[in-house]
Amino acid sequence: MTVDPLSEIVTLLQPSASFSKLVEYAGRWRIRRDVEGKPVYFAVLEGECRVIAARRPPIIVRAGDFVLSPSTNDQIIESIDAPPQGIDMLPVELGEGRFRVGPHDGPINLKMQVGLCSFVAWRMAIAKRLLRTREFALPQVAARVGYGSASTFSTAFARHVGMPPARYARDEAAR
Repeated sequence: MTVDPLSEIVTLLQPSASFSKLVEYAGRWRIRRDVEGKPVYFAVLEGECRVIAARRPPIIVRAGDFVLSPSTNDQIIESIDAPPQGIDMLPVELGEGRFRVGPHDGPINLKMQVGLCSFVAWRMAIAKRLLRTREFALPQVAARVGYGSASTFSTAFARHVGMPPARYARDEAAR
């Protein structure tokens, strides 16, 4: 039986799209994405482009490829025949959830579904494990699973698990 790596990752992380849009690209273009700390994905539906991430060699992605990145900190996505350095373009909204980069009257050379996603189930599984060990205080657990504050983490944890993290840790210790 062959194992599909993408299916394995999706099963483990259980991602949910918190934001998604269809983007069409035309002509020569370059966009710079900088959404620190937010996982991003894109699925190339038509065409191809180059993705340049900080401290990594550029890669070419083509129709059918799926990219999942933990963050887009200083990531550049550009046409194969990109414009000169320093010319970044912004997507223009064409309609609800549909955007275009490049000339509006030119043919489309790339189409992709782009979005931000969250990994709540995965993050909460890690948080539960950390809370069970009682090795870390609540603010440390929050930081280790990617939350900026213990308060935000506590709210998300209670919503997902059904009880606050401190109570969860106490109940687990009593077992």
